[in-house]
Amino acid sequence: MTIQALLAAINADPELQRRGRHYTCQIKLEIGEQSLLFSVRDGQLERIEEGVDAARDSITLTANADAWRAFRGAHPPPGYHDLAAMQDQGHLKISGDVLRWISNMGYVRGLVKHWSQANVCSP
Repeated sequence: MTIQALLAAINADPELQRRGRHYTCQIKLEIGEQSLLFSVRDGQLERIEEGVDAARDSITLTANADAWRAFRGAHPPPGYHDLAAMQDQGHLKISGDVLRWISNMGYVRGLVKHWSQANVCSP
């Protein structure tokens, strides 16, 4: 799946559109040495960029490549099955605007789920 196909899939997801209809943020995934930046405006994903910096008010999800591989597996082991579980077990660091993370966790989880099923910036 290309970045454009991933962008289209996220924007075509009615559940994400409902959850994110008032959500504007940048979400950065740090995957070992790689990174992806998702720019969202009112629930619509405007762009996905590799290797760029995020704004100060963004959310950054950081994990090593092995942790992301476990998360993306068909049957993730305990502690890797959800972003909150990964954070709780110390596999994932969440930084930036934590209030945006907490208040829009459902949208962020859905976006990351789409990414986990794509072959974009794979660990």
